[in-house]
Amino acid sequence: MSRRARELLTVTALSALLCAAAVAGTPTGTARASLVPRPAAPPARAVEVTRCAPGATLQGPRGQAAEVGVCVSGNDSVMSVTAPATCRRDGGRGHDTLCRTTGTWTARRDDGSVAAAGDLGGERAEYPGPGTYHFGVVVQVRSVGVDLRGRVRATLDFAERKAEPTHRVEVTPGTVAAGATTTLRYTVTRLSEQADPGARFGLTGEQGSGVELVSPDARCVNPPPGGQAAPVRGTHALDCALTDLRPGRPLTVLVRVTVKGACTGIVSKLGHWESGGQEFGARRVLAGPTVTCHKSSSISPGGRA
Repeated sequence: MSRRARELLTVTALSALLCAAAVAGTPTGTARASLVPRPAAPPARAVEVTRCAPGATLQGPRGQAAEVGVCVSGNDSVMSVTAPATCRRDGGRGHDTLCRTTGTWTARRDDGSVAAAGDLGGERAEYPGPGTYHFGVVVQVRSVGVDLRGRVRATLDFAERKAEPTHRVEVTPGTVAAGATTTLRYTVTRLSEQADPGARFGLTGEQGSGVELVSPDARCVNPPPGGQAAPVRGTHALDCALTDLRPGRPLTVLVRVTVKGACTGIVSKLGHWESGGQEFGARRVLAGPTVTCHKSSSISPGGRA
C-alpha cells in the first residue's frame, strides 16, 4: 500500500471516530443534545417548614398550669396546626411534663376574614398563601392531675408563595333548597401532566340534619358512619374514587341532594398525591366549592375551587 493510501485511510478512520464520539454524547456531541430534547423534569418537592409561637398559660383552681404554644407545619400547598404544651399540677412545686392537647383552630387575616380552619393535629388544610395570620385555638390540655380548657392566640407570618393548583373542582348549581331534591353536577379537572391522575373526591352535609346524598355514579359510595365497617351507610356523606383524570378531559360526578330536615350546606374536598411524593405528608387536599342551602326555592348558578 502506498504512503498516500495510508494517509487517506488514517484520515477516514479519525473522521469515523469523531462521528462516533459525537453520537455517544462526548463534548463533540453537543449538537445531538439540541436535536433530542431531554424529558421535562418533574417539579421540585416543596420543603416542609414548621413555625411556632408562644400562646398563653392556662391555669386551674388548684394550682394546675399549662404553657401552650401554637405550631404550624406545612409547605406551599397544605398546612396543619398543633398546640404543644407542658403541664404542672402542683402550683409550681413539681416538674414540667408534656401533656396531650386536642381542639380546633382558626386562622384569620388582618380584616378578620377566615383563611383556614381545622382540628389540632387533624387533616391538613389548604395553605392560604403569604401574609400575616392570627391563629385562635380552642384547646383542651390533659395530663396526670391536669385537665384544663381555654383559648390560645398567636400571630405568625408566612412568606412562601402558594403553589399553582394541579386540579380544579366546579359545581352547578351552587345552592340546594330545603324540602326539595337538587341534582348537583361536579366537574373535576386535572390541570397538568405532572398532576396525579387519581384522586379521592368527598362530599358531606351536616350529620344528623336529615340530608341525603346519592349518586348514580358507580365510583361513589356512602361511607359508613365514623369510618367503621357497618351494614348501614351514612347518607349525609359521599366518597368517590376518581382514577382516570386526564388533562383536557374533565370528569363529571352527578349527586342528588335531598334536604329533608334542617337546612345544611354541602362541602367538598379533593385529595391526591403530589408528583413523586411517597412519604408522609405528600398527600394534598384541595378544598372544593361549598354548596349553600336556602329555605326558599331559589337556586344560584354554581361555584368553583
